[in-house]
Amino acid sequence: MPKKPYIVALLLAAGRSTRFGNENKLLAELDGLPVLARTIRLAKESGAGRVLVVTGHDRRAVEAVAGAEGVATTHNPDYLDGMGSSIAAGVRSSLAPDADDRPAPAGWLVWPGDMPCLQPGTARSVVDSFDPARPVVPTFNGQRGHPVLFPASFGERLARLTGDSGARTLLAEAAVIEIGDPGILRDIDTRADLAAPFGQDI
Repeated sequence: MPKKPYIVALLLAAGRSTRFGNENKLLAELDGLPVLARTIRLAKESGAGRVLVVTGHDRRAVEAVAGAEGVATTHNPDYLDGMGSSIAAGVRSSLAPDADDRPAPAGWLVWPGDMPCLQPGTARSVVDSFDPARPVVPTFNGQRGHPVLFPASFGERLARLTGDSGARTLLAEAAVIEIGDPGILRDIDTRADLAAPFGQDI
């Protein structure tokens, strides 16, 4: 059996939630759990070897949620520069030597922390489709969604990202896999999104 690639799930949790009101949407409760906690639990079942939460706004509160779920965090001091800077911060952190002597990542599963509505198994399907030469993007009815899996060959480019466009500029030649899960398109932006039907029990 071939060796399973060591994937780091990067959960992006640095944004200011400006459309959500006074509360950080990642800390808002969805069926009794913070939105971020639900996303973390899905990421832990994805087959990734490690989950790493990238913090920014409300750093301490976000770190507390991650700590309660038993996953590590890294802080992006430049989070106001946009999602690209958070991806870069997470990639750089995961490549830095550490005392636990973890292997170098074979890739990164990039996942906004406000997307807790994937069906069980969806993220694992993305991880199982790992391609060492190009990114893997899930689609639903032809629409691209998250999480997106980048191989290590994209590490240097990911580590230099800036701005609000995230990693979209790197997806021109991505492998696309169709997944019957509308959750890959659904994020939490407003309070109304917390009550919207997502088509599955999360």
